[in-house]
Amino acid sequence: MNIRMLYLQQEQTTGMVNVQRTLNLLVSGTPPKPKIWAEPQSVIAIYAPVTIWCQGSWEAKEYRLLKEGSSDPWDRQSPLEHMDKAKFYLEHMIQDFAGIYKCYYKSPAGWSEHSDTLVLVLTGVYDKPSLSVWTSHAVTSGETITMQCSSSLGFGRFILIQEGKHHISWTLDSQQNAEWESQAHFVLDPVTTIHNGTFRCYGYFKNHPQMWSESSGSLHLLVSDSKDQSPIHTENGTLTKPKIWAEPQSVIASYATVTIWCQGSSEAQEYRLLKEGSSDPWDRQSPLESLDKAKFCINYMTHDFAGIYKCCYKSPAGWSEHSDTLELVLTEAYDKPSLSVWPSPAVTSGENITMQCSSSLGFGTFILIQEGKHHLSWTLDSQQNANLKFQAHFVLDPVTTIHNGTFRCYGYFRNSPQMWSKSSDPLHLLVSESKDESPTHTENGLGRYQKVLIGVLVSLLLLFFLLILLILFRYQCKGKEKKAGSLCLKKILNGTRSHFIHLIASLLQNPPDEEPQGIVYVQVKPSMLYKAGITSSFPLSEKVLDMKNNQSGENREMYPRVGSVHLAPEVANAKHIPSSNSVPLQATTSKEPQDVTYAQLCIRTLE
Repeated sequence: MNIRMLYLQQEQTTGMVNVQRTLNLLVSGTPPKPKIWAEPQSVIAIYAPVTIWCQGSWEAKEYRLLKEGSSDPWDRQSPLEHMDKAKFYLEHMIQDFAGIYKCYYKSPAGWSEHSDTLVLVLTGVYDKPSLSVWTSHAVTSGETITMQCSSSLGFGRFILIQEGKHHISWTLDSQQNAEWESQAHFVLDPVTTIHNGTFRCYGYFKNHPQMWSESSGSLHLLVSDSKDQSPIHTENGTLTKPKIWAEPQSVIASYATVTIWCQGSSEAQEYRLLKEGSSDPWDRQSPLESLDKAKFCINYMTHDFAGIYKCCYKSPAGWSEHSDTLELVLTEAYDKPSLSVWPSPAVTSGENITMQCSSSLGFGTFILIQEGKHHLSWTLDSQQNANLKFQAHFVLDPVTTIHNGTFRCYGYFRNSPQMWSKSSDPLHLLVSESKDESPTHTENGLGRYQKVLIGVLVSLLLLFFLLILLILFRYQCKGKEKKAGSLCLKKILNGTRSHFIHLIASLLQNPPDEEPQGIVYVQVKPSMLYKAGITSSFPLSEKVLDMKNNQSGENREMYPRVGSVHLAPEVANAKHIPSSNSVPLQATTSKEPQDVTYAQLCIRTLE
């Protein structure tokens, strides 16, 4: 009677929760968040059919399916008649369909939010790896075994999966052996009866995490109980195998309440709960009225209740076989470890991150758990660092939007695998979608270093050329200082007398007190000017050239004295001793080509 009252009270509580959710919907006007899943499962062999389901609201008018990497909806479907869900059917699973999906729907209240992510994996893309076990596939509970998954294709990662209800999986980066094969070693320490079953492994490349190889050959592991608790078989073998589970979950905090359920047949008369390590049934319960199950309630979870459980039931036909195993874990048995992430808790899809779980208590194993629908978990053996702390590094390479959420880690000792520490502080990981959907989403550290190195080399080359230019500039400046402003001009004396005087005065313009004095030399060279109609005359007398003694008052005002003017010897003699190659500076008009004398003026400074 008490059990029935408790059950009715629980049903009333569940009803009140549903009523409260309905009221919240009416008040807020926000459609409920949809749910997404795949049938028969999310890991699908190539060319096999698969159905993606999206469940929303009874008022939904249209469902849309989104695929990561596509800006437009991947598909649209109307809800099934008289149902609150829609299905997206893939008749043949191929590479284009592998990926990460979300769904949402439209109702009179508007568009709903997106569902959680669904990772749809395609298998059979590459040749299968090989799977082996050491020491043996038939062991006793408590022993240690190692499963090796290897391939010659150079996979970046291997996944080991245990088939069955628990569907346990392990993921490891590959390592290369002496024969150039990639491999991974999965250590199960210790094995328990929960590991009874069939194992397979897959390989995939890191840039295509949803495209796996064919599965390896199946490996059947047989773990016998150390005390050999053989199940009680039925008389005719027709009874349904019971199912066992824990509510609210199988990982329970210290002193919290947990309920273990065992579901069998409507004809069951008694249910028994068996705990590994105990020869007698741990508890007995009658089935709930008008139900095909029984519950075993633990009001306060302590270390005595942590362990591995099975259940069975008795009916008029006899005893059923044992259920699968349930591992009930106690947390908060030890102080919490610390959890950190590198390089940042906010990253872009495709990047690599490392989560470190560490403690000073010397745990043998650390477990990283992602909370939420997927409830992903990773398990690693600890290593001791230089500070004598024990730690484990969980590498997520690459991260995707499926990793958005809250992470916690735990530690435990290997001789008590069902007694965990307190959970670490939560670490919230935010993974944003990458705009670049190429296979390599981020450039690696080596590429960044190469770019930095190229930039440094270019900068050094520029500095080198600038230094050469500076040396040349200084060399030219020193040459100019030695010549002290030496300026040579060659002008054609083909103008009027005033223009020629202005040219000479401009060349002689220096401060009168500057040292050393500038001296102008005039060198006259004859040349033929083949131009008719030269009308200008050039009376170049000593009065004009020797400005030091015979400069007129008008010219003194216009052109102050700046130095002495001397004619070169050949020029001085040209006036009095005409030759065939020289003519007086007086030119006359003629139609015939005339000999014209040019003057080259050089200002030189006497040191």
